[in-house]
Amino acid sequence: MHRHRQAQTKRNRHPESSLWETEAGSSWQRLMVFSALYVFGLKAGVGAETLSLFFKMIRIDTHVGVSPDALRTQINKMEVLLPAVSARMRKKCEKTNT
Repeated sequence: MHRHRQAQTKRNRHPESSLWETEAGSSWQRLMVFSALYVFGLKAGVGAETLSLFFKMIRIDTHVGVSPDALRTQINKMEVLLPAVSARMRKKCEKTNT
């Protein structure tokens, strides 16, 4: 328990940090990170080093792994999963439209 409290104290050093500890804040943070990786990393070709700097500048690096290697790994996973997700969404839209 002591180590858990120490880690939480270390993470919560900014005024907005407590938001990321809530379910809603955590969900929003995931959405923002994946959206940024998709739009800027996959679509616009922004490099992992620049994305890492961005995430550090908005101070979420204590709650999300934002090293360039971690971001590259995540972008690669997204690239692999994107065709399956797109197909699933297409089918869902077709069902809705029929």
